[in-house]
Amino acid sequence: MRAWGQPQRSGKLADGSEVHTWLSQGAPVYHSGASVGIGTGVHRGGGSVGVGVGFPIGGGSVSPPAACERTLTFRDGRLVEQSWIGPDEICAEYGRTR
Repeated sequence: MRAWGQPQRSGKLADGSEVHTWLSQGAPVYHSGASVGIGTGVHRGGGSVGVGVGFPIGGGSVSPPAACERTLTFRDGRLVEQSWIGPDEICAEYGRTR
């Protein structure tokens, strides 16, 4: 938990338990659109040279960044409950195991 830094949210429950939430996000994922390429080449005795140009069709898209939200509840200094929200491949970086 020290490596996670300060929690984004913290609070106390009526029974005195402390609740802390950390949120970590990856980078957005960019997807390129389809493209068409045109090329030409020249063949000379055992070698060849080619030139090509690509043209995008439409635009690409961006997927929101993947995130891992960890909420841990402590009572009397001991971990009593935890909730992990996010894909396994992202949350595993923060110690979540299945």
